[in-house]
Amino acid sequence: MNDVTTGQVPRLESLHSPQLDLDNLKLKSYGVGVDCHSKFYQVNLRIKGEDEAFYTYDYRVNANIPEMLGIKQELLGLIERYDETVNENNFHYTCESSGPYHKPLINAWKGIPSVVNPLLAGHTRRKTDVLDSKLLSFHDITGIWESTYVMPGEYEVLRQLIRISRNYQSLALKAKQKIVTVTTMFGNTISQLDSVNKSLIRGVLEDFSNYNIVDHPYMINTEIPKPLGELILQFYKDYDYFTMQEKYHWNMMKDYVAKTSFLIPKTGEMISGTELYTLLKTVPGFGETSIYIMLTEVADISRFSSAKKFVAYCGFDPSLKVSADKVVKHVRRRGNSLISHVLRKAVGSLIIRKSEPFGKWAYVLMKKNKKGGFRKACSALARRSLIGAYYVWYNGVEFSYKNYRLNMYENIKIESIDYAPLNNRLKGILKNNNFTDSEHILRKIDEVFALPGIGEKAQEEIGKWLNSLRENASEEQDHG
Repeated sequence: MNDVTTGQVPRLESLHSPQLDLDNLKLKSYGVGVDCHSKFYQVNLRIKGEDEAFYTYDYRVNANIPEMLGIKQELLGLIERYDETVNENNFHYTCESSGPYHKPLINAWKGIPSVVNPLLAGHTRRKTDVLDSKLLSFHDITGIWESTYVMPGEYEVLRQLIRISRNYQSLALKAKQKIVTVTTMFGNTISQLDSVNKSLIRGVLEDFSNYNIVDHPYMINTEIPKPLGELILQFYKDYDYFTMQEKYHWNMMKDYVAKTSFLIPKTGEMISGTELYTLLKTVPGFGETSIYIMLTEVADISRFSSAKKFVAYCGFDPSLKVSADKVVKHVRRRGNSLISHVLRKAVGSLIIRKSEPFGKWAYVLMKKNKKGGFRKACSALARRSLIGAYYVWYNGVEFSYKNYRLNMYENIKIESIDYAPLNNRLKGILKNNNFTDSEHILRKIDEVFALPGIGEKAQEEIGKWLNSLRENASEEQDHG
């Protein structure tokens, strides 16, 4: 063996594990596990010999490109003795996503990687790099993790540009908050009038920081200590710099998107980022920020075989926590935190404005739920918007409301309010405002919920009544 790697004598090792049913498990001919670090990689190879036993090889490789390429060739040489179908393109391996340190390995090895969150991969009872790499090779040979999508270089550039821009945005907000904190600590309340980066407020605070007594009703008539004045001025310089960098990287990303091509899976056509942006702009709730983040984080919509998987990736997959065959909690998987955060804010404004059919639909849903109504409505609306975005991108067409069921009480049975299971006070409010039957209430549901005297309990009561009428109408259609 050359000095590139330090291999050890292969050892016979049992693969028995209490977590897996090995009688029904089809094992691969080999498995490679890599524990990633900043300075080295711990590699383990499990390979099935001619005697049907599994042998293991351990390597410790320095984190430089020649050694990584050298160990890959050595691993392929060992594997090809027993599996002639293996080559550089179908070479599979499993590694942990330890910060960015798995990226150089994937770029050097290529093949078919499975990148696993360390929290999901688990650890051996005795934590060592060798044992961790063995556990990962066991995961690889059993195939319990799907292969990981590796973003091509041109899309990775977009991803990094937008993340750098967002990071500068965060730093600018922190600098602004520091200004608020320092000024408020000395009894000044001027920050409540407007943002401290606005020209009028900033001018007052800069005068104050230059040790001048400022005559302003929201500023205390005393001088600020010199060190703190210098701090405020420095925070303003930091804010200006971070804001400039944020805009610079954001505009750079936009220019790069315009020059990048994206796949339309249905037709197989490649279109420019500008064309795809225009299509996605037709989806309700999608603005500039959410679209560009979607483009840079997803890159290729064909990596998702269904809209449901795409929604789950974006962090809006409703999941159930089950114990003893009972649903004990509704949980939401995190997914892509950047897309989830931006889209949740975007659809929230749709609900508040009620300016789109989606927004009106979600508003009714929000009013129906007494507890956490806005949060539930945002999640439901985000799922619908994402499904729309998936098909817009997949098919290369503009968004359409066709085939969407936006009326929550379709096929509802018409019933007079006199027969409704509502209390007399609630009936009186509805009648006084000329709402006399279920059909009329349904058509003006947002106006009904906004009436004085119609609180959360009343909204819930009306919602239950309308739901019962929809169920009754469905039963009559079935029997008819």
